[in-house]
Amino acid sequence: LLPRVQSGGRTVLAEAFGEAGARVVEVAAYESRCPQALPAAAAAALARGSVDAITFSSGKTVQHTAQLLEQQFGPTWQQQLQGVALVSIGPQTSHSIHALLGRVDAQADHHDLDGLVAACAQALQGQPFKD
Repeated sequence: LLPRVQSGGRTVLAEAFGEAGARVVEVAAYESRCPQALPAAAAAALARGSVDAITFSSGKTVQHTAQLLEQQFGPTWQQQLQGVALVSIGPQTSHSIHALLGRVDAQADHHDLDGLVAACAQALQGQPFKD
């Protein structure tokens, strides 16, 4: 197994191939970073209580969101998530959401964009949209 660049993605597949005896060469296709701050429009919407849902597509986005919320709102940052549906793309992401944000309201059955949209719709079904 050759050295690799940390790209923010999971290494499960590469590790499995390596353990099976394959020579694995990983090439970073992207690099994820946490923004400097929560976008002003997002912070304002959360402060007003007008956010219906937040969707997460990776554990790294959960970590970054928690970090930015704490930076923006201080020690009581989790209060900004009351009444906001927290929606996950899959089991690994759900684990991160539960660990860092305390709950998961819906998880995609199919771990792709369509599944994430369906899980979000399910989480919001029957709830009036906030202004």
